[in-house]
Amino acid sequence: LVEAERIKTLYGSVAIAASDERDSVLLARGPDEDMVDATVTRGQLCRIVRWRIEWMLAGIRAGVDEYRSQRLSRATVVLTGGVAEVPGLDILAMALLDRPVRIGSPPRLPGGGGKLPGGVSSPVFSSVIGLALMASRPSPWLVQSALSRPGRPGYLGKVEQWLRESF
Repeated sequence: LVEAERIKTLYGSVAIAASDERDSVLLARGPDEDMVDATVTRGQLCRIVRWRIEWMLAGIRAGVDEYRSQRLSRATVVLTGGVAEVPGLDILAMALLDRPVRIGSPPRLPGGGGKLPGGVSSPVFSSVIGLALMASRPSPWLVQSALSRPGRPGYLGKVEQWLRESF
């Protein structure tokens, strides 16, 4: 899995250029072994990445179509996670999902100018940062007494304090 993630990050794309059929990529067998003589072309890798992404997008399309809500009929799909960094994904997703698509980015954080450190500002972290921010806010569905008391923060208070101190 580590090698597959490395290959996707370095060489993955949904668009295949003519030069990709000539460019070779050296593959490693595993984390404990040195590089081996196994090579594939970048074009072969891109076809595998594209096939896998098309399969995931078909699942997304099926889920959205199943919902059949008028409100969601033209709603924008937001793509997050590591796969969102694959070049050309947004264009392919728009064509296959037949709706607007955008690549998600982490929300701005309160305080400190709202900026995140280098790599944390990529789409890879957008979902987890958004969820952490939501967890740090009081829930409108919980009775106030169920929330942490001021002065003695509970779990959510500690998460909020960590977010404030870290960013």
